[in-house]
Amino acid sequence: MAKMPARRPRADALTPSPAVASISQRQTRPGQENSDRTRAVDSPPIIRGPASGRMLSAFTLPDSEGRPVSLWSYRQRLNLVLFFHHGSACSDCREMLRELAAHASVYRDEEAAILAIGPDPLAETRRLAASLSSPYPILSDPSSEAVARQGLGVPSLVISDRFGEIWAAWAGDGHEALPSSQEIRRWLEFVELQCPECSAPEWPPLHGIIMD
Repeated sequence: MAKMPARRPRADALTPSPAVASISQRQTRPGQENSDRTRAVDSPPIIRGPASGRMLSAFTLPDSEGRPVSLWSYRQRLNLVLFFHHGSACSDCREMLRELAAHASVYRDEEAAILAIGPDPLAETRRLAASLSSPYPILSDPSSEAVARQGLGVPSLVISDRFGEIWAAWAGDGHEALPSSQEIRRWLEFVELQCPECSAPEWPPLHGIIMD
């Protein structure tokens, strides 16, 4: 049997196994009570991998400082968490942006970068990033072309691997349709466990989603 690639140990890593608890029964981490309680059961993704056959469409957009950020600058380097939001006027979207910021270091442990993309013009994007002290780029896309290229609506959240393949995507009319921080982490752990030489282990997210 092929061995999984060696990774640096993390004391708080979740163990992908059939014992993963149902999301409706999971313990809330300190500081997450207000955000995760609103999504006691995560909505199933509208795109799910592995081998979803869906690839990210490239885009280049300015960040809050006006610097161009290209999606493909992350290619073969990092997995991605993309959040397409309604803009600074949307309180639910601001809450999700704060939640992503609070867990940025956790996702970084899974070799993942976060990009938030919204319709605010550059000046408002700058104010939004400053108000959140955002540790990740918030990009300005007034035409909403980037999310249209992905074939998704707003709000939506996408998890892709470092080669641009979409492993999970959620979209809906409100914040409650988006995944919790722990669900995002589970997916990133699963993506990071995979390698071309290894057979896929049993899929951890299947134990965390209530299926019809």
